Amino acid sequence: MGNVPSVPIFLANGNALSGFTFTLTNSKLEAGQTEAGTFFGIGNRSQVERAIEAAGFKYHLLGLDRGFDEYRSPGDPNTGANSGHFNVNRLHQNPLVGVPVTPGNMHFGEHNPFTSPLQHLGEQK
Repeated sequence: MGNVPSVPIFLANGNALSGFTFTLTNSKLEAGQTEAGTFFGIGNRSQVERAIEAAGFKYHLLGLDRGFDEYRSPGDPNTGANSGHFNVNRLHQNPLVGVPVTPGNMHFGEHNPFTSPLQHLGEQK
């Protein structure tokens, strides 16, 4: 994949994620994902989740990733294409003392399952 210079810039408020560190690991084009990886945000889970919401992602209670709180961007208003997905780890924070760091994973580029459920299901290969 090579070096990726930055995270996709479709975030509603990219400054909201300024305390985050991203490690972009792969793309999964067959599943409609243009980029995926891991992240950690400085702060406890609540602080990290508020930052993700401020960046334009919405919490979804019906997520399928156990142990994670799921956040999605809407993507295209008509088709849900190019949606982003953040999974915030509910249990793991490093270090346990000192400045809290909350990890998770993310991917970008698929269809939002709440806007385009059939397209999203087709991407889940």
